[in-house]
Amino acid sequence: MTSTRTRDLYRVAVAAVTGITAAATVTASGWVAGTLTSTSNASGSPAAAPGPNDASGALPNAPRKRVKPKVTVRHRKVVTRVRTVYVDQYVPVAPAPAAAAPAPVRNPAPVHHAAPVSHPAPQPTTTSGS
Repeated sequence: MTSTRTRDLYRVAVAAVTGITAAATVTASGWVAGTLTSTSNASGSPAAAPGPNDASGALPNAPRKRVKPKVTVRHRKVVTRVRTVYVDQYVPVAPAPAAAAPAPVRNPAPVHHAAPVSHPAPQPTTTSGS
């Protein structure tokens, strides 16, 4: 068995090799793509050169005219619509069985509670000593 220190060193080594390999792969891919692009532009291939039937009709490196978009600010009226709906009828979700609770009252009468009544405190009883 290897010790934990040796295991940790192997893990660091594998991580380092993986990172270096990834960086080298990205660098090589970029170098190959750049080389191919520069050789295709330098060779003057007919596919890259614009012809008379080209849609733009301009050279690829010619400066382009910037066209500013036309912006129109319109103030539109804002209409706020409020719809108030009062639901005053009970609609059950499922049909109630025959022996169910009574139907709810549509407008129950307000309940007035009486004010609490305060009773006098009981008087302490005195006892005579015997």
